[in-house]
Amino acid sequence: MHKILLMNLMFCFTLSACGGGGGGANDDVVDGGDGKTDVIDITPDDFSFAPLSNQALSTEIISNEITLSGLDDDTAISIESGSFSINGADYTSEASLVNEGDIIVVMLTTSADYQAPSMATLTVGTLSVEFSANTRSKDITPEEFNFTTLQNTERNTDIPSNQITLAGIDNDTAISITQGVYKINDAVYTSESGLVKNGDTISLLLNSGSDYASNNSTNLTVGDYTTSFMISTRAMDTTPNGFSFVSEEEADPSSTITSSTVTLTGFDSDTSI
Repeated sequence: MHKILLMNLMFCFTLSACGGGGGGANDDVVDGGDGKTDVIDITPDDFSFAPLSNQALSTEIISNEITLSGLDDDTAISIESGSFSINGADYTSEASLVNEGDIIVVMLTTSADYQAPSMATLTVGTLSVEFSANTRSKDITPEEFNFTTLQNTERNTDIPSNQITLAGIDNDTAISITQGVYKINDAVYTSESGLVKNGDTISLLLNSGSDYASNNSTNLTVGDYTTSFMISTRAMDTTPNGFSFVSEEEADPSSTITSSTVTLTGFDSDTSI
């Protein structure tokens, strides 16, 4: 009888030490204070944050709101590479606790580069969810501008264009010219490719060429926009200023008479005579 009682006691002790069945792998087991173990549900119902695109650079943006459900009170919440707000409170990156029904919004700062991603990872209990945002593409299309066509210019002359002011582009947009030179603001003229920004002023300088009644042009490209500056030289002036010869009277018959000398003016060189 004593042996049977001893075996029963040993069997009960073994069961107590090993424990019974219990919660799942995603639950916490705690002592409720009454000597019994309680299973806490720290896995919320699935939620998600909508990814954002075409966002401004280096800007704080916020996610859509989500409402927590399917978890017990005082479940841990934390974030990487961002911050979060609980029920409209100030944003924080410090770990905290949340309850069923809490409303969560995530905030992150977008990249300083164009077309680049940023991501924050929010963890509630055992569930981790990402909030991502991509920055916009670089704007390299300026507002339309034009250079005035110039006519009747002198040959072999460097002709300046009108000045334009750039607008509608992002900083460090490429600029180049096919022939001639350009200058940015008050810098020296150059034919080398460069970089421009909103508010920069641009003017061109183009040689008119050596021929009469001829056209010359250059193309200026800013970002993906190209426009021309065209000039044309004047026609050759073949009409001299008026002149006359003094009449000779009472000349001898059959004699060779030399006229007075005139000086030709008012026409271009190499005019036929």
